[in-house]
Amino acid sequence: MVPDILSVSAHKILATSAFRMALLYMLLFSASVSLLLGYVYWSTVGYLNSRTDEAVVGELEMLIDQYRSSGLGSLIRAVDSERHPGENIYLLVGPDGMFLAGTLDIRPLPSHSRNRDNWIEFEHRRPGGGPAEIVLARARATSLPGGLHLLVGRDVRDQREIERLITGALAWSLGLTVFLGLAGGVAVGRNMLRRIDAINWSIRSIMEGDLSRRLPTHGIGDELDRLAHNVNNMIDRIESLMQGMREVSDDIAHDLRSPLNRMRSRLEIGLMAKGEGGDATAEQRRALQDAIGEIDELLRLFDSMLSIARLETCVEEDRWEILDLAVIAREVGELYAPAAEEQDEVLAFDMEGPLEIRGVRELLAQAISNLIENAIHYGGGEGGSAGERGRIEVRGRREGEDVFLEVRDRGRGIPAQERERVFDRFIRLESSRNTSGSGLGLSLVRAVARRHGGDACIKDANPGCRVVLRFPSADSVVVQEELQENDSRKEGI
Repeated sequence: MVPDILSVSAHKILATSAFRMALLYMLLFSASVSLLLGYVYWSTVGYLNSRTDEAVVGELEMLIDQYRSSGLGSLIRAVDSERHPGENIYLLVGPDGMFLAGTLDIRPLPSHSRNRDNWIEFEHRRPGGGPAEIVLARARATSLPGGLHLLVGRDVRDQREIERLITGALAWSLGLTVFLGLAGGVAVGRNMLRRIDAINWSIRSIMEGDLSRRLPTHGIGDELDRLAHNVNNMIDRIESLMQGMREVSDDIAHDLRSPLNRMRSRLEIGLMAKGEGGDATAEQRRALQDAIGEIDELLRLFDSMLSIARLETCVEEDRWEILDLAVIAREVGELYAPAAEEQDEVLAFDMEGPLEIRGVRELLAQAISNLIENAIHYGGGEGGSAGERGRIEVRGRREGEDVFLEVRDRGRGIPAQERERVFDRFIRLESSRNTSGSGLGLSLVRAVARRHGGDACIKDANPGCRVVLRFPSADSVVVQEELQENDSRKEGI
């Protein structure tokens, strides 16, 4: 079952450069919006508060001047003229706290919110014919000669409502900005990730040898389309050069194989022919047999070179199927068991359950054959107990999404600095130069492993060495192919 693309790629979307860039722009835009709305809030609320304070201070100073110029009676009449409910609030009390005039009947004067400028804010019930109305007042109080106390204020409910609306708008604006920024970042990152994944799938197929594959383009002429176009042109050139090299290599191989086969046939005929003095001498027969052996070695060398070339260039159309690597290893081991016995060696197998991979039986069998043959020829026991010398172990296991197969011998081993080099073509160590071989066996093994999406490496066995093959398991390959098909279908490739 194919996992959902969103859940598989969510963590990768957050790590894309496009998402990080969108997130950066979102943060910058949020800061800009915050500064703009903060300035609007500060300007609007500050303007309204200053207008209210100026009106209250002006009204208070006017009443103080009237008291000083005309006395208490004139002040009471001025305050009583505002007895009807309105935005202005007045209160005048005597020295003993007795109510004298005003729109409020609060004793003593409210003081619980007084600040250093004698500004106070409080709630009170406004008198009227209907139900009492709660009023939020902002006022200023002062003391007058004669022990009088005067309070002048205004109803600021509308101002506070405007402040609340502006604050709410600021919060909602920031929230929407962050939400839309994140949503846009995810959308941009997801789109970019899908395009990059499609490019990666194509590049991976090309790396595996499918030079007919090309990077997808969308025809919009952006930087990814230009990059894909240039890479496709480069692949076209590489494919053309490799096709020419392949044709030359095939021609050379076939042109050399034919005369070598004819030479081998003539040597066999000469070996069976009789001379004037009777049969050929033993020395002559031995020379002819050695020449035939050298020709056979050259023919095997050409076969190995062509096999590696076909694997690396993916020109060979193979029948891929689900195979049990453990079964193939045991079948190959049965074929090499007699050869191992002739060298006083024994093949031992340790397979942990079925090891299913997707591959080509002939190629996998060839790779395993090369490893077992190398172990028999070059892995003669030189260390360990008598029971361990000459023991060749073939082990298989599965770890997570990978299948591992290793062939272990008890020979001299391979120095750490040479373990990667021996996978190159025609590389033979000093200890094996006096034995037969072309130096292509391990090259073919790695080519087969990589053709199947895996790899090969050499590790120390102490004594001896372990050649470890890694392959993706069959179920992981199916999932990856279905994901690739899904992405390709969405990208239109």
